[in-house]
Amino acid sequence: MSSPMANLETFLIPLEEIKSATEKFHQKNFIAFGEYSKLYRGQLSESRENRTAAFKRFTDWCRDRKKEFLNELKVISNLNHENIIPFLGYCDEGEEMIIVYGYPVNGSLFDHLKDPDKRSCLTWQHRMEICMDAARGLIYLHSGLGQHDTVIHGSFMVSNIFLDDNLKAKICGFEMSELIPGNQPCKQVYKPYTNEDSDMEDSEMEDSHMEDSHMVDSEMEDSHMEDIYMDHKDPIYLETGFLKAQSDIYSFGVLLFRILTWPHISHDSKDGDGNPFSQKRDCMPNSLTMMVQHHYHNRLDSLIDPAIRDQVGGPSFRMIEEITCKCLSYNIKDRPTMDMVVKTIEDALDIHNQEAISVKGRGGEYRNPREFFIPFKEIELARGMFKESSLPPHINSDLYTAELSERWPNRTVVFKIYKFNILELKRKMFYNELEIVSRFHHENIIPYIGYCDEGGKQILIYEHAINGSLRDHLQDPDKLRCIPWEQRLKICLGAARGLRCLHSGLWDENKFAVHRHVRSEYILLDENMEAKISEFGLSIFVPRNKPQVSDYNICGVKDIPGTKPFIQKNNIRELPDSDIIDDFKASMDPIYKQSYIVNTEVDVYSFGCVMFEILSGLNTVSQRTRINSGKPDLIRLVHHHYGDNEMDKLVDPNIRDQIDGRSLRTFAETAYRCLSYNIKERPSMNRIIKKIEEALYFQNHKATISTTAIPSHQYQKLEDLFIPLKEINLATCEFSKTSQIGDGGFGVVYKGRLSEHWKNHEVAIKRLDKTGQQGKTEFRNELELISRFHHQNIIPFVGYCDEGGILRPESDVYSFGVVMFEMLSGMLAWYRRKIGDVKPRPLINLVRRYFDYGKELLIDPQIKDQIDNSSFQTFIETAYQCISFNSKERPTMEMIADKIEEALDFQVSRS
Repeated sequence: MSSPMANLETFLIPLEEIKSATEKFHQKNFIAFGEYSKLYRGQLSESRENRTAAFKRFTDWCRDRKKEFLNELKVISNLNHENIIPFLGYCDEGEEMIIVYGYPVNGSLFDHLKDPDKRSCLTWQHRMEICMDAARGLIYLHSGLGQHDTVIHGSFMVSNIFLDDNLKAKICGFEMSELIPGNQPCKQVYKPYTNEDSDMEDSEMEDSHMEDSHMVDSEMEDSHMEDIYMDHKDPIYLETGFLKAQSDIYSFGVLLFRILTWPHISHDSKDGDGNPFSQKRDCMPNSLTMMVQHHYHNRLDSLIDPAIRDQVGGPSFRMIEEITCKCLSYNIKDRPTMDMVVKTIEDALDIHNQEAISVKGRGGEYRNPREFFIPFKEIELARGMFKESSLPPHINSDLYTAELSERWPNRTVVFKIYKFNILELKRKMFYNELEIVSRFHHENIIPYIGYCDEGGKQILIYEHAINGSLRDHLQDPDKLRCIPWEQRLKICLGAARGLRCLHSGLWDENKFAVHRHVRSEYILLDENMEAKISEFGLSIFVPRNKPQVSDYNICGVKDIPGTKPFIQKNNIRELPDSDIIDDFKASMDPIYKQSYIVNTEVDVYSFGCVMFEILSGLNTVSQRTRINSGKPDLIRLVHHHYGDNEMDKLVDPNIRDQIDGRSLRTFAETAYRCLSYNIKERPSMNRIIKKIEEALYFQNHKATISTTAIPSHQYQKLEDLFIPLKEINLATCEFSKTSQIGDGGFGVVYKGRLSEHWKNHEVAIKRLDKTGQQGKTEFRNELELISRFHHQNIIPFVGYCDEGGILRPESDVYSFGVVMFEMLSGMLAWYRRKIGDVKPRPLINLVRRYFDYGKELLIDPQIKDQIDNSSFQTFIETAYQCISFNSKERPTMEMIADKIEEALDFQVSRS
């Protein structure tokens, strides 16, 4: 960055030209008051291209106006961004100090909000786009300058945001800003705000106002600017005097609240008894305190600006509401970065646009995205065109496709009509699904259009997936042969991403969702064969602080507690078809069927079934269906062939010649882990996605060798290729000299013949030199590599032996657990530390002493305030499992990776 006043001579504008442009600062050219200035408009001379400009005239009521003038000049002359008001020049003659900016023809955001007519023209989308522009301007100030310099605005508020002819926001008002050099380690400045200065400025402003009697009306209208100014001040800054980037983030939160709630939250806000709130300058303004409290107790609905009340709502509004309150947090560490704010606003706008498809109805009126309510008469218009959906039957509803009326032009949708006669139960399930679908907006979740709840009718309306369900394609031989392996992987990947969205809980810090109904018929395919998760009738929210819950509602009416007596009493016979229920249970997690405990692993098991359906082209069906139709039991086949190392027998013949061996192995191993009866061994959706992406990568970069040329042991796990030492001793005659055929840097090679169990294979046996650590490393590296490669020109790998405690994988897991505790505590394993009254102990001794009662004592004090509790619990419990004395209780490295990713998700979500 250039020096503060470098080359500014070229920007010098004579005072006479400015007086001419503003007609000697005539009242008709007055725009607004600034914190220490008055703003005028005017036209520059021909030598400056007759540009219309804004002239910021520093007034004599500012005690340190020279300082503020030079400070703003230093800052603004170094800025260049589309969302920062452009700097044109300056004047410093006699008593006059003026900075000249490009003129924003639409005035300030404050002007638009205070004027009812202008405010009514600012739609919800306009307001969010203005906020996004302003946020990008702040990102530039905080991190976009060269050499890592930072500018803290310090006076960010509605009156310092101007709008150009396209309503693009431009930040101005840099007299209080601070430019912090990149080489300054702490990005903050001590600049205390004092009441005495403020009171003196108020007195001087009043004297100045009285002198300019021709501007009394304007000044009376703007006399509340000081209130607005104080509203935007970060209470942490007011208390400590330290100005930080987070102070601007607080001010941005105030901007968001004002743009949502104007005129409800303004300088004359009143309490519940109609009494005005007093403004206190040494704390957070009461109007905003009331507002935040109102948010947490009653949400902001009643405070929304009436001009946009019928345009906002639903998940997009909730996202803005939540990010606003995070910006206003009293805990600076809880405030988001401006990058996170921009991402949230962008996502909210995307969701809003999706919510408000054809939002303008007849007469240009807006429908209410908050409600998504579609009157039954609209559905009646489409009813004459109802076609029974090609989608599979649902347990609790009928599905129809039709086009909505002209209000949704040419939009084909699916109507899901709840069909139970048990009204209370039907409504419970209906509203459960409505709550789920209204929260999720993801490219791999079927878009929700609206709902109807009139006259005993409960109907949900979804976007129509033109290519039907995945099961349609699996059951139709002609369709199935048209889906190559690469496309099947992409379908799996899309479905996995949709489930990850449900499981992540990133949309709500208190809970996540479990689908409970993951089946191939509920994975829909759009025109591009992109997967869309659907059918949320049995989905459930799980509190984050209670990662599993008990719920008996497995498959409909008969399984919901309390409904069986109701059914018997009322002689109700309208129950789900038993075949549908049996087929549904076929892909259900067997542990869930026994325990009724709901957790994300329930979905993982069912998704494993779907993965094997995609691989084999077969369906997961119930025993009754198998007997009636002669179809095979897919899951039983999976366990049989996987156990016999014959996974290639499960591959759909349509893709057998296409599939790459590495891709198949990666996919099949992942799917099989999903079916584990030990839920701790099941991978997370994050891990599944990474493995499917890996399988897709292998498929796209497959070797020329065909699948049939690859030995069957490629489908095995490494431990399945273990050969006992006793067997090797027999083959080599106890490693006799006569069996030796060579030696290398890390061991001796022997020849031998294995027993009949290994088909009397004549083999070469390379024995590790146990005396050196390097030999151990070489052994592990060679084992890792040779087990992966299968080629006619690479010597075939038969097996390995690792006995006597030399190189068990569990030993590495233990060591990794120690490393995890080193990372958590900031303490090396062999160091000794004293905690409490006990004598200094090594790290692992402290871990075993305090794990049950005092985990928090193990956290490095440097990160104690940063760490999310869910992230901490996940991380430390995984690390403790790694150092178990019983090696069989230690997790695998894949399980550890899953848990660390989960801990990272929690931490990122908190941020």
